[in-house]
Amino acid sequence: MEAFTYSYPVKVYFGEKEAEKNLPAELAKIGENVLLAYGGGSIKKNGVYDELMSTLKAAGKSEEELANAFVDALAAFIKEIGLPTTFAEMNISEDTDFKAIADTTILTGGCAKKFTADELYEVLLECR
Repeated sequence: MEAFTYSYPVKVYFGEKEAEKNLPAELAKIGENVLLAYGGGSIKKNGVYDELMSTLKAAGKSEEELANAFVDALAAFIKEIGLPTTFAEMNISEDTDFKAIADTTILTGGCAKKFTADELYEVLLECR
């Protein structure tokens, strides 16, 4: 493997509506363009995308989306270093009752939105 440096400074706001409350101040520190990178689409299904677009618009920012390019690059990096990317690669059977797992998981608010059991179930199904 060729030598490289990977730096990804990040600030995470935990708690319901914390990103919404704090993002405008963070956006004020940067230029007018924002690169939005996200994964397989759940951001649009769970409403986070619309909330983020509203906040960006209110702050006078324009966005550029590189969702697929980011996902592909991250997936390639994960494969390269040998991490599993699916439940199957971890020998977790497809007939596992993911619905029961989702229904019995204690869900707490994250940095953007509190997931419902049904939303968690959808994420688990995407990981098969």
